[in-house]
Amino acid sequence: MKKEKRSNAVFYGLMGIMLGLFVISLIATGGKSIYQFLFYDRKDIFMDFFNSINDCFSGDPYGKKCIYPPLTYVIYTIFSKFLPMDMAKKHGMFAVRDSAQGLTVYMIYTLIIVVIMLALIWKFLKGDRKKKLQFSVVTLMSMPVLYSFDRGNIVWFCMAFLMVYIFTYDSKNKILREIGLISLAIATSIKIYPVVFGLMLLFDKRWAEAKRCIIYGVLIFFVPFLCFGGFSEFTVLLSNLTNASNFLGSIGHGYRLNFSNTVYGVFDVLQRRGPRIDKLLQYALYAFYVFYLPCIFLARERWKKIFLLTAVLVGMPPFSYAYSMVFVIIPLMLFLNENKGKPRDVFYAVCFVFCIAPIGYSPVSILGDATVPYAYSLNVLVMSLALMALTGFLALETWITRITEVLLPRRSK
Repeated sequence: MKKEKRSNAVFYGLMGIMLGLFVISLIATGGKSIYQFLFYDRKDIFMDFFNSINDCFSGDPYGKKCIYPPLTYVIYTIFSKFLPMDMAKKHGMFAVRDSAQGLTVYMIYTLIIVVIMLALIWKFLKGDRKKKLQFSVVTLMSMPVLYSFDRGNIVWFCMAFLMVYIFTYDSKNKILREIGLISLAIATSIKIYPVVFGLMLLFDKRWAEAKRCIIYGVLIFFVPFLCFGGFSEFTVLLSNLTNASNFLGSIGHGYRLNFSNTVYGVFDVLQRRGPRIDKLLQYALYAFYVFYLPCIFLARERWKKIFLLTAVLVGMPPFSYAYSMVFVIIPLMLFLNENKGKPRDVFYAVCFVFCIAPIGYSPVSILGDATVPYAYSLNVLVMSLALMALTGFLALETWITRITEVLLPRRSK
């Protein structure tokens, strides 16, 4: 029997401890400790799903300041056909959600995504059945997946398509590679940000596939606009995105994992904010971006490239809520498959744990009551710091490796 790499053993062992502590805290607090990483308004549960359905039901989501691409609203429109939308006109979408029909539809929607996720994990994660089952449990009990379920956000549906692309990208089967290209186009047409993974095609100079992917993306992204007022709505979408980014990026520090929120949030916790310090922090962020972005091109190992691209997707938008961390599950799978078990890989394994582990052992966080709107919870602080640390250390390792290769001649074999 092949011995498990130390880094992988550390990941599963530490993640098991974190999940065990979390379960104990749920028992000790009567379930209230889970509030630390769910949305503060407990009446608003699942409402990203139901509100989005309501937004597109009228056929004019962008007139309602909506920010998702039209394919997302096509998906929501399909689900609306199974809901009592006449009830929404009289009593609102909360009534639709609370109906047996509404909860059943949401359960089916969730089961579809969970089945897809688990099927992809069992297909692409290396190891025996026990290891795949172990990772499946870890994934389903991770903070970003639980938060995605609580919000009803379509982000994990998007992540499933992105996962198909990542794991079929270099397949020897031409059909699977084409499915991967279409999957990237779908993922981008659901959440836009996955478009950065198209850079992988440019890394390998796969120009023909890059052109086809662009064609798929343009078609899948723009054609659904015909269902919601035509192509002119694209400019309205961009305006809505800009306004939402400015607004949501300025509300507290809760739930957000983007790098700017992390840096400013830490200094707010330390009560060290001020005009001069904010200016220094802004320059520090610019320096951080300049430091790690080139490493996307310089990193040699695939999992590192994918993680650094994921860091762009999660860390660089003006606001990036906690459910965005589901995308880290993809480079995590690659890490478990590919890492060499070196000492530094143990450190990376620990960082991955704190990127996704549920941390909520008390109904009241040390950083504020969980029921306060957009309070900066301990879980979000730890997750965002782990994401930034993993990004920074991977970049540092990449720079050291490449500079060493240039300065020190290779020994002849």
